[in-house]
Amino acid sequence: MKRLVFILLLLTVCLAGCQEKKQQATTTNEPIQIAVKTTKQDDMMQLDISLTNPNDHSVNVTYPSSQRFQAQLIDAKQHVTYDFEKEQVFTQAIEKDTFTKR
Repeated sequence: MKRLVFILLLLTVCLAGCQEKKQQATTTNEPIQIAVKTTKQDDMMQLDISLTNPNDHSVNVTYPSSQRFQAQLIDAKQHVTYDFEKEQVFTQAIEKDTFTKR
């Protein structure tokens, strides 16, 4: 009798676990949306980058370094006149950000 109760309990736990996996599988993970706005002021260029989480839940993002973006200014002849990455020093530490739901 104890063995039967144990088997029924084990099956109940397994079925509950399977149900939990099905619910997690239906959650969609849309990519983080990136918007870039540029503003030219005299001889300067301002770059505004915004990241938005379109999901109904928080999303964790892991970066392999402290670099969060790459920006280049390219002229009409396709020459790179400014490269953000070349003028910076980035740490090699793994960093994480959490983007809360919208």
